[in-house]
Amino acid sequence: MPSEISKAVQDGEGLREAFTSCVEENGRPICEAQLLTALIVSEAAAQENYDVSAELMPNHARKFTEIKGEEKVHWRELGAISKTLLMNR
Repeated sequence: MPSEISKAVQDGEGLREAFTSCVEENGRPICEAQLLTALIVSEAAAQENYDVSAELMPNHARKFTEIKGEEKVHWRELGAISKTLLMNR
């Protein structure tokens, strides 16, 4: 049975809620919260072992797919990109 986060990956509305919660609960600056959300997405996708479709991600995460120039980014790549950006902040 998929976790709540995994369900959010499959459901754009749930993902937006997860993003909003990340901002409200952590009180972090919006750009850092966006990167943390991307990490949540990549971890959830890792549990299900599938590619994350750009259309299921909010605009900030869609930027990660633009880096690769592809419609889909494998969860490992999304996680690596988002972790690198977080560490370079």
